[in-house]
Parts: sequence; structure tokens; C-alpha cells
Amino acid sequence: MTHHFDWFFVSNITSNMLAFFMMSMLWYNYSWETEVLREENIILKRMCKIVLLSILADTITVFAESFTIGYVNYIIIYGAHLWLFIADLIFAPQCVELIMSHIRGELPKVYKRIMHASIAIGVSALLVNFAYPIVFRLEIGRGYVRGGFYPYFVVAAMVVVANSMGVYIKEIKGGGSLRFFPVWEYAIPATVGIIMEAAIPGISVIWSMMTIMIAGMVISFQNEIAYRDPLTGLYNRLYYDKVRKEVTSKSHHLYSYIMVDMNGFKEINDVYGHKEGDRALVAMAKMMDKVAGKNGVVIRIGGDEFLILLSVKEEKEAEALIDRLKKDIAFYNEVSLKKYDLSAAMGEVTVCASATSMDEIKQAIDAKMYEDKKIYYETHDRRQKK
Repeated sequence: MTHHFDWFFVSNITSNMLAFFMMSMLWYNYSWETEVLREENIILKRMCKIVLLSILADTITVFAESFTIGYVNYIIIYGAHLWLFIADLIFAPQCVELIMSHIRGELPKVYKRIMHASIAIGVSALLVNFAYPIVFRLEIGRGYVRGGFYPYFVVAAMVVVANSMGVYIKEIKGGGSLRFFPVWEYAIPATVGIIMEAAIPGISVIWSMMTIMIAGMVISFQNEIAYRDPLTGLYNRLYYDKVRKEVTSKSHHLYSYIMVDMNGFKEINDVYGHKEGDRALVAMAKMMDKVAGKNGVVIRIGGDEFLILLSVKEEKEAEALIDRLKKDIAFYNEVSLKKYDLSAAMGEVTVCASATSMDEIKQAIDAKMYEDKKIYYETHDRRQKK
């Protein structure tokens, strides 16, 4: 044996075992099949797989390097380290994709180019490493040794973390919709893990820190489910009570409140059944969620009544959203092949939330919405048939 069982060995094995058990428990207990966070769960599941494989690979290197490096040992250790560098390259973009998916944001093209270029450079360096060990090498008596190109992977990982944080903060400061995301739980473990592993050769903590990061995400996402309507996936009345306080704290920001109440929903339930009524609600919810985009949030207040809360610079933005929603509903009716048409009465008011009471806002949008509903029923039969 070329290495004695020192504290590096014990600490690395212990941290990897704890991380593996924690990740396994998260994998087993988390509600992967929920439709509320379907896209986020797909990405999160990929991240969990990468972390689990990396913990195993890291554990293999710790054990294998404790023995004399022979031919078979060399291949095992080299392959495990190669995977760990590849995992670094593919894990960071998954984090960015998860953030963007959850806040409905879109990564700027320049950031995409930087990320793709950094991955391409990293992969090229690892290919070159087979012939010329510029990233890492294995030495008899020393085991794993970092090469001159190693710092690139550290800098690339830090750049990805900084870029994703920058985009997130920009979205929030720009008045983006108030969605849940454990952004600090993401940034702090990632940063600490990257810095510790870069600064202390021989220590292995990065994938343990990634496990902590994912655990924070899972806990926050589970908490978010309490604020979601299980049928439509929209936010529920509980979230409405929470978001009112957060909106009124933005003293100089304009918000549009758009009340949407489905026309003829009771008749859909009575004539076609409650399952069909649920399908109608889901279809309407998807259209509202689509038009609300990243600057708006849709809340199911109750039954067939919804509220779209939209961060705006002027009232015209809310009016444009209502026009798009009406066009989407009309298009849906044309292509859905349903025996009934979807329709909704809408009322809108744009105010500085901190300067207007919620009672005043509700009275204003209710009045406009009921006027719209009155006009609809003056020209439409309540019986929901085409």
C-alpha cells in the first residue's frame, strides 16, 4: 500500500457515504410524479443521477488510490476521475436549466454561448488529456495529481454559478413573478464546495455539497406544492394571501390585477359531467399560464374564478395580455372539437399596490368583470352547446 489510512481517507469516505444515503432517501421519498412541478422534476431527477454516479466514482477513487497503482487499478482510477470532470461540465448547465425553468426565464444568448463554449473547451481538454496530461495525471506513489489546466474547470464552474445567479436576481429586480426557488441554497453549497475542493488538494466535498444543494431544492419544492392547486397546477388561494403582502411591499411598482371568471362553467358540469368540467378548467388554466409568462402569475381563487397578477410598466401591457388570452380561447374553441365553447368574463385594474387597498382593487376588478359577464349573457344562451 502506498497510502496510509489518514484523515483525508476517513473524511472523504464518511462524507461520500452520508451524501449517498441522503441522496438515496431523497430519491425514494420525493414526489417525482406530481404534475405541479413536472418540468422541474425531470431536470432535478437528472441532477440526482449525476450526483449519485459521482459519489460512487469519487468513493472508488478514494479506495483505489489507497492501494498500489497497477494496470487494472490505473484504468479504474483514471475512468472515475474522467467521469468526475465530465460530471462537472454537465451538472452546472442542469442547475441553470432548473432555475430558468422555474422562474420562466430565458438565458440570454451571450450566456448560452459562454456555457456551450466552456463545455466544448472542457471536453477538448479531457480528450487531449489522454495523450498529454494537462488536466490530471496518475503517478505511482502520489496517485491523482492535478494538471496545469485544472484551474479552468474551477473557473468555469464559478462562472456558471455567477451567471445563473445574475440572471435570477435580474428577473426578480425587474418585477418578475414571485415564484419559489431556493436560489441561495443553490449558490452557497455550490460555491463552498468548489472553493474547498480547489483550495485543499486531497479533500473531496463537492458532491456532498451538491447533495445538500439538491436537498434544499427538494424541501423548497415540497413546500411550494402546498401553494399549488392540484388540478390545474396554478397557485391557490393560500398563495394569494401570501403574495398580497409581498406585492404591497414594492412601493413604486405597478401591478395589473386581472380577474377571470369562466362563463357557463356550471352548465358544462351539468351537461357533460364533472370530469369534462375539470378538463375545461385545466385547458383555461394552461392558456392563462401561457399568456402570463415570466412577469405574471395565475392564481385559482376558487371554483372557476382566477386572478392574473402581472408586473407591468403601463396598463397597455395588461390590455394586450387580455387580447392575447381572448384570441387563444377563440383558437382553442376552433380546434378542440368539444361540444361546448370556452369563454370567460374579465376585469382589469392597474395600480400601485402599496397605495391602494386590496378591498378597493377587488371592488374595481369585480365591477368590470361582472359588466363583461353581463354583456356576454345578453348575446349567449346559458346552455353550453355549439
